[in-house]
Amino acid sequence: MRIKVKIKILINRINKNIYRLSALIRRISKNRINPKFYADMITMKINRIIKNEFIPNPKEHLYIEVSNICNLRCRFCAYSKSLKNKKLIMSNEMFYNVINKATLFGYDTFGLTPIVGEVFIDKDFIEKIKFLENHPKVKNYSFFTNFTLANEQIINELIKTEKLKELYISLYGHDLETFLNITNGNKKVYNDLIKNLNYLLKKCGSINFTLSFGLRTTRSSFKSLEKCESDVCKVVRDIITITKSHIQILKSFNTWGGMITQNDVKGVDMLIRDSSQIYKNGACSLIFYKNQVMVDGVINACACRDINATLKIGDLNIQSFEDIYTNRNIDYINLIQDQQQGKFNSICTSCDFYRSIYKDYFVYDKYKKKQMSLKKFYQYLYLIKK
Repeated sequence: MRIKVKIKILINRINKNIYRLSALIRRISKNRINPKFYADMITMKINRIIKNEFIPNPKEHLYIEVSNICNLRCRFCAYSKSLKNKKLIMSNEMFYNVINKATLFGYDTFGLTPIVGEVFIDKDFIEKIKFLENHPKVKNYSFFTNFTLANEQIINELIKTEKLKELYISLYGHDLETFLNITNGNKKVYNDLIKNLNYLLKKCGSINFTLSFGLRTTRSSFKSLEKCESDVCKVVRDIITITKSHIQILKSFNTWGGMITQNDVKGVDMLIRDSSQIYKNGACSLIFYKNQVMVDGVINACACRDINATLKIGDLNIQSFEDIYTNRNIDYINLIQDQQQGKFNSICTSCDFYRSIYKDYFVYDKYKKKQMSLKKFYQYLYLIKK
């Protein structure tokens, strides 16, 4: 047994070095050479042979979609492809009920980011946050926002929170021109964003949660945050200086499971990545630990890119968590087994957000709960409601 553990530790080190070397080659070659496909192939095949599996704990967190409505129409986002879907905001009553049932089931950490949608569309969002703040079994929660619909009152309420773990502000475009081109928004919305960021700057000294930024912008017209002199760059730069916040700058984007193509961002100088360059081996880890309660109560196995809930594994309107997370849930078991056999549905086949259970991703380092093997996960399902 000790020898097996030592072999796994050695393989894990080799895997991480392979990944680092792959990333270094990509940077040096400016992405002209991309060995990641082959690096992943080697890593995943070795791990599968020795049954070295990396499944984050299924109770790591639960995502809840408070709204599937957004006030922007970003060119690289699949929201514009979902406009025929019924648009809803989760009622407070339903939200409270989901939280109560989830905490009784063992969840204590929640993500409130919709797959597509903006949290502050929900006029009762702050009331939902207050419920989480006062709930004895809720440890923390996080969410993304485009921050255009915030205001001074909302920001003041966020500052007062004690359980908000991370607020991630997504910025679209690095100036007015790129904001308008990317979001199909208008100048008023842009000015509202600047106003909100400036007020947040004034309140920086009182922030007790992690503040992060994600800048999605064009390739040629943006060089760096330091060299950008637009209103949005200046205020974000000032906030980062005070709060030591992290900012992620993205100029290439995924396909949203094949829904977004290069034609959708034509004339905006943004790159949609080729999902065919993603090597897949084994089930995606997201279906084990990153599930989402959709705005209508359906539980979808993926909280990232499946906007139409094609990976539905249950419905809280007619089932309990115990009914859904059990080895008797044929829909869930079949989903796992199909992916293990390389049978991915159309969304998953075209998705480059894929994380194999046969690779240890750096993002897992921040998770606190113990990881599982596939065997342990099945045992976990077997013991529920037994």
